[in-house]
Parts: sequence; structure tokens; C-alpha cells
Amino acid sequence: MWQLLSTTLILLPAALAGPAAQAATCNRDNCLRALVDSKVSASASAFCATYTTAVVTATAAIPTYLAGCADSPTRVSSACSCIVTPTTAPGLTAEEVAYRQANYVGGVFGSPFVLNPNPGAPDPPRPYYRAGGSGLYTANSTSDPSIANHTIFTPNTPPPFKMPIVVWANGGCIFAGLRFAEFLQEIASHGYFVIANGPPELAGPGSTTRVTDLKASLDWVTQRKDGGRYGQLDTSKIVVAGQSCGGLEAYSASWKDERVKMTMIFNSGLLNTNNTYLLADLNKPVAYFLGGPSDIAYKNVSFFLPRSTQNN
Repeated sequence: MWQLLSTTLILLPAALAGPAAQAATCNRDNCLRALVDSKVSASASAFCATYTTAVVTATAAIPTYLAGCADSPTRVSSACSCIVTPTTAPGLTAEEVAYRQANYVGGVFGSPFVLNPNPGAPDPPRPYYRAGGSGLYTANSTSDPSIANHTIFTPNTPPPFKMPIVVWANGGCIFAGLRFAEFLQEIASHGYFVIANGPPELAGPGSTTRVTDLKASLDWVTQRKDGGRYGQLDTSKIVVAGQSCGGLEAYSASWKDERVKMTMIFNSGLLNTNNTYLLADLNKPVAYFLGGPSDIAYKNVSFFLPRSTQNN
């Protein structure tokens, strides 16, 4: 899960962020025709109402009347999404949102459990990469006393323009800002300012980050608490991004936050389909970077995205 597999890029425009967009792109293939057959429609509706509430990979639960789906859980889930009205959960109170953002792993899009309480030993040595990145602006990593428990990746010499900003959440929600150092340093070398969750360490302590860490980064950059030490920052161009568990945090930090102009999800997606309705409040573009169908997170994205937005 630590390596970024980026063979599939899925761009989700803001207009498609809500679950309603799926219904407009339903294709009446053999699988969907079997579901809407009047002979089984009542049974099919009851089946789909529960089938779409969790990620399913087993074929044993697929009814025999869905032979047209070729025993494919992905096709069944896609067809079911065309006949099931998405459940709109009651509005969350401000107090509940604040609690989830601070305490759920992954925030409001995540779950109330502790993930990876002990990250253990560092990963083995990584393949060679170009120190400082390959861009025009050689970059490095640093920390800043004005924002504790975060790591900054920035060009050594500030470029002569306002740098777009990337706010990053680590895979595993690991409390270690150097976990994706090579990747983030590469981004910074092309003239971006990057701030990641966790202190400048490769393996953090036995704890996980929270969405509030991303929110702290957003507050810090928009209020320019750095005092201008890193050059010009373009606070009108802020991306929140994350990998795996960090992708859930990126979802949650972007949710209803107008400062965020784009959300980037790497090897991640919705683990809990009951949270699909929350996507309607992501009113800026969302980009998904996945490793194709073999990516462990692929099914957590493909089940709710129109196929026309998926580019291999």
C-alpha cells in the first residue's frame, strides 16, 4: 500500500460529485436488464438495498437470476446503483461533525476506530530517486516552529511566482512527515509548496494523524503564519491530497471547506458506502489516482463513478 500506483487517473468534476450523477449514466446491459425484469424486480430491489451498503468481493451472494452479471460483484454493484435511491443520512450537527473530524480515523468520511496503532519499523530502502526532485527548483524538507508536528517541502530558493499549495495526508494516517518524502519533494521541485502531516521522521510514534492536522495546515497557510519565510504562496490554489487512509482524511478536510480548490485521492476511496451522500458537498474537482483494477482501493471508487470518467 505504500507505493503509489498511478496507472489509472479518474477525474471527477464537481458536477459529478454527488451520487445522483450515477443514475444519468446507467447503461442497460444484460446485468441491469436482469435487475429490472418485472418477474424479479421486487426481489432485486430488496437485494440491492443491502448489497450496496458495503464493499463486496465474494460471488456466492449473487442471486441466480443475475446470471447476466457474469458473477462480477463490480457489475452487480454498478447495476444496483441504478435502481436504488441513495440514502440521504440526516444532517450532521456541528457538534457531531467536529467530533468525527477530530476523532474518527479519516474524519467525517472515515470510521470510529484506531488504524495502525503501531506503525512498527520503517519501510526497507526505497529505489533510487533524484535528491531534491527533478524540477527546476531543487527542493528540501524542513520543519517550522510555528506549526508543530508537520513537515514542509519547498524549493531551496523561492521561485519568482506565487506557489500553489499542496496539503498532504500520509498513507496509513501515519504520524511521520517523511513517509512520502521522495514524492512530495518531487512535487515541490516543480514550484509547489507542500505541507504534510507529521514531524520530519520516517516512522512516527504509535499514533495516527487526524483531519484536524490537515485543518491546522490549511489555517497556517491561509493565515500566512510562516511570516513569508518560504516565498510567495498562492492561497487561492490549494489542493488537499492523501494516500490510502490519508485519502479519507483528504476527503474530510475538503468537505465543506471553500479554501480547498481541488481534492486528490491516491489509492483510496469510500470504504463505507453509507458515506456516499457526503460526496455531494465536495463542490470542487476531485482527482483519483489508482493502480488499475488490481489496486486494493479500485473497487472503492469504481462503484460510484460513471464509467465515462475512468481513464486507464
